[in-house]
Amino acid sequence: MSACRAEDRQAAAAGGRSVGRMISRTTVALLSVLSAAAPALGDPSPPLFLERSLLDAGEAGSEWSVVEETPVDTAGDPDLVEWGVRAQRTRHYTRRSPSGEQVCSIELWSFASVAQADVAHVHLAYPDWQILREGPLLVMIRSLTRAPGVPPRRTLFADCAAMGEKVRARAAGMLRP
Repeated sequence: MSACRAEDRQAAAAGGRSVGRMISRTTVALLSVLSAAAPALGDPSPPLFLERSLLDAGEAGSEWSVVEETPVDTAGDPDLVEWGVRAQRTRHYTRRSPSGEQVCSIELWSFASVAQADVAHVHLAYPDWQILREGPLLVMIRSLTRAPGVPPRRTLFADCAAMGEKVRARAAGMLRP
């Protein structure tokens, strides 16, 4: 899957599970059926909508720095098109901590239908991610702590989860007329 992050590819190389390997052929087939059967919504979530839903540096808190990730062109990825992904955006928030550096990553995925978001929600559930749903959107939240000489420790810390909830609430407010 071309939307996999370098971190996921590195995890796979080290024997971990990657996003691309987590999606089964059955899931892809099921998403294909859903995309044909589910009524498409209007386009409530174009890329600009997702950008506006994410928190800027000041909104995240003064201790957080923002790292933008290059947006994925979902139209150029046949797998994402088949799954009904209309747009995807990711923003990383980093800060120093006594034990090194903390990273909070928030991804927004917009689907063509609520049914497609439902299926993706079930199949993209990872033990170290929190996934929030809002209509045809998924808000995927994960965090880790990095320290020199120590493997990254993945754990969802409370203020990262709170930022994800703010993003979900903001998106919900924009979805409703």
